[in-house]
Amino acid sequence: MRNRQLIRLGNSWLAALCCVWIFLPYQVVGSNPIEHRIDSLKKKLPSVSASGHAKIYNQLSALYFQHNPDSAYQYAVRARDAAERYSDKQQMLQALFNLGECSLSQRKPKEAYSIFHRAYIIADNLRDTLYIGISKGKMGVALFLDFRYDIATVYLRDALTLLKSSGKENDFHYANFLNALSYIFNYQGKYTQAIQYAKQALEVRRRIDVSGEMIARSFSTLGEFYILQGNLRKAMEYFNLALQINQKNGNRRGIAIVLTHISNVYLQEGNYRKALNNLLIALEMKKGTKASPRDVALTQLLIGKVYLAQGQPDKTYFYLHEALVAFEEAGDKQNLSYAYTEIAKHFASQKQFKQALQAHQKAIQIALEIQQPPLIVQAYEAMAQTYLLMEDANNFVKYYKIYHNGKDSIERELRSLEFLLTQEALNEQQKAIQQMEANNRQEQVKREQEKTEMQRNFFFVISLIAIVAVIAFGYLLSARIKYQQLLKDRNKIILQQNEQLHKQKRDLEELIATKDKLFSIVAHDIRTPLAGLSAMLELLRSQQVKLGEEEVQAALQQIGKSLTNVHQLLSNLLDWARLQTGSFNFEPTYVDLFPIVKKTVDLFEPQIAAKHIEVLNRVPKEAVLFADKNMLEFILRNVISNAVKFTFPDKKIIIEYERQDSYTCVRCIDQGMGLSEEEAEKIFRLTVSKIGTKGERGAGIALHICSEFMAKHGGRIWATPNPAGGSIFHIQFPLPAES
Repeated sequence: MRNRQLIRLGNSWLAALCCVWIFLPYQVVGSNPIEHRIDSLKKKLPSVSASGHAKIYNQLSALYFQHNPDSAYQYAVRARDAAERYSDKQQMLQALFNLGECSLSQRKPKEAYSIFHRAYIIADNLRDTLYIGISKGKMGVALFLDFRYDIATVYLRDALTLLKSSGKENDFHYANFLNALSYIFNYQGKYTQAIQYAKQALEVRRRIDVSGEMIARSFSTLGEFYILQGNLRKAMEYFNLALQINQKNGNRRGIAIVLTHISNVYLQEGNYRKALNNLLIALEMKKGTKASPRDVALTQLLIGKVYLAQGQPDKTYFYLHEALVAFEEAGDKQNLSYAYTEIAKHFASQKQFKQALQAHQKAIQIALEIQQPPLIVQAYEAMAQTYLLMEDANNFVKYYKIYHNGKDSIERELRSLEFLLTQEALNEQQKAIQQMEANNRQEQVKREQEKTEMQRNFFFVISLIAIVAVIAFGYLLSARIKYQQLLKDRNKIILQQNEQLHKQKRDLEELIATKDKLFSIVAHDIRTPLAGLSAMLELLRSQQVKLGEEEVQAALQQIGKSLTNVHQLLSNLLDWARLQTGSFNFEPTYVDLFPIVKKTVDLFEPQIAAKHIEVLNRVPKEAVLFADKNMLEFILRNVISNAVKFTFPDKKIIIEYERQDSYTCVRCIDQGMGLSEEEAEKIFRLTVSKIGTKGERGAGIALHICSEFMAKHGGRIWATPNPAGGSIFHIQFPLPAES
């Protein structure tokens, strides 16, 4: 069964929709003011001296850029020639920038790099830090579009440093270079860094973008990252914000691109009708704005995916093939790889396995060439699925292993991204709380000012009505006392509100952390093994893949192990839920400790025997504890289970008992992986889990439940490092007063 996170990764190609669009000059397409400015500049040209022509040519090139690229290029060439003729280095720089942008828009990164490099040399000769930074950043963008991500990252970071040190107005380029870095990290599968740079770019654009066009592009970028996280609702919010800005500006090209993004959300939700309607609208708008064949192909590719999901092979092949041809002609290797993968799925669905495998090979070859981990993982997964349909067990296992290894690294990055986004949500909540506190402080200051003003009025009145001083003084003194009492009462209310806000903040943070952990457990530690079990059982039931007797036995052992782990996790979750709801009965009494320890150790005899561990039960047979028997068994079961899990083979586990005047203590001493002081402090929290010495997994919830059970007893449980290697778990129960 496919992992849903990797299905989201499969759609990350849509980031290419903004890949060139995001770096274009900052103008609205097809607006009448631009046409008016073009006419005005052309009329002005004959009256300007020849030495001033380069400046006007550069301005015309920039204005023509989006709706007439050919004219933009021609005027940029004229500007370059005029600047060279009159040795105008500033205008030469601008002409080279315009020519480089034309090359980028035509997806000619090598040509663009050469042009921007020439600009860099001129800026360096002028010792102009700002233009050196801009030139280097543009070179980085060209390297990025040439799939040379590592060196592009170096150039872009150098450019950001140079722009900062220039001390001049450069926020527009600074935001664009931040955004370029976010896309590089996105294509490399480094989603945490990608979203950090995208957020920084948005903050800069909020300060400088009056029309909102660049803000809309940042909203689109963030929408893509929320799709990767699986937060489709949040992604749709950002896409709708971008759509509103583009509609307000009349930017039809931007509208078409955002509609394509929105269609991707509908596609992932399974709403194929809405996805197709939006895509067909976007396709017509792109054709109407004379978009490049590559831009049109991006929408055609997604239309082909919708038809593939609906099982319409003729329409699927038509749109996928149209997109593939366009990408090949444009030299767009990234989307070409994705198109080959999708057309391979189409061939496989029609049992045309030879054509499918050929397309898969091309997709993998291109993905490896441009070094994009998400594309590589997706291509290998699709090939494994095709071999599964062909009932070719050897090749299925081969490519599935390659896919699985790549998937793990990407999933780790997605979990890191999910943590980052959760932290951002908490920060937003904290900001709201801080704002409320600030409002309360302002209200308090305002009341103090009112108090001061009243005191001034008081003395003024005294000086005017001296003849009735005694009566007025008595009256005003009474009023002052009442007012001070009112202030005290209000201050008391404010302090109570502040305390309530702090408590709500702590409760909210705990609630969010608990929610995130439970979702993570259900989404990964339960769903993932069950999905694997389902796929493996279906494989065994249907006999699509011929397996030997040893492979069947190994699979059955793995199934049994996975079911045991899931059963244990579900039991822990249910116990935790019962504890939270108060339905877990607490009935402490005196219990004999030795038989309970022996019974618990016997439960883990298979695991103990498998790792050749010696367990020494040094609890006296007469030892007793005052505890709830069910909770005690749960605590011992999980502590001893952890000891077995983390103890190295051929080592010992020792269980001891100690009684003092006010408490009894059970200690479980293992010779295993051990704990650092930091881990020992955090291990009983809900958000911590580790891997055992033989790869045993845990969800990290059992020890948290143990901690809550001990709190119920009025005791405590803690862990310390074992000086001889390993860990010591201390379980301390208080003795009742009558004992």
